[in-house]
Amino acid sequence: MAIRPTHKCHVCKEVFRNEDMVSYTGLKAKTSYWYCKKCYNEKIEQEKFANKVCTIFGIKTPGPRIWTE
Repeated sequence: MAIRPTHKCHVCKEVFRNEDMVSYTGLKAKTSYWYCKKCYNEKIEQEKFANKVCTIFGIKTPGPRIWTE
């Protein structure tokens, strides 16, 4: 019986097969992480939001107050 390679999602910490995972390095990141498809889509949407906020307000990165609102 062959062992299927797996990875643990960086966000939800669940174990998935490689076919169900996406290796992703953020725009401002240096390290790539493995994400399941659900967490990957959330990560992409979060980065789009952060980029939009940064362009509107002329800041480098959104602060904690912006994330909580």
